[in-house]
Amino acid sequence: MTIDADHERADRAAGRRIQQPLLVLWSLHDDLEDLYGDPLAIWKDWAENVTRHGIDSGHHVAEQAPNALCGSSVTS
Repeated sequence: MTIDADHERADRAAGRRIQQPLLVLWSLHDDLEDLYGDPLAIWKDWAENVTRHGIDSGHHVAEQAPNALCGSSVTS
């Protein structure tokens, strides 16, 4: 929330974007989308090659859906 935010602002100002493929995972039963909007749209501002997958869980994804989080049910 401090130095990371400073680095992100500097990257934005310099026009730097994430070049590696990025898989965005999020909980389908949380308020993330209500608060911030579509996760794919958010990350497309930061990265070139973004895919997404909503996970059928609440806020605590690692505890509630560990197999999905680890990729056993994630498809590209």
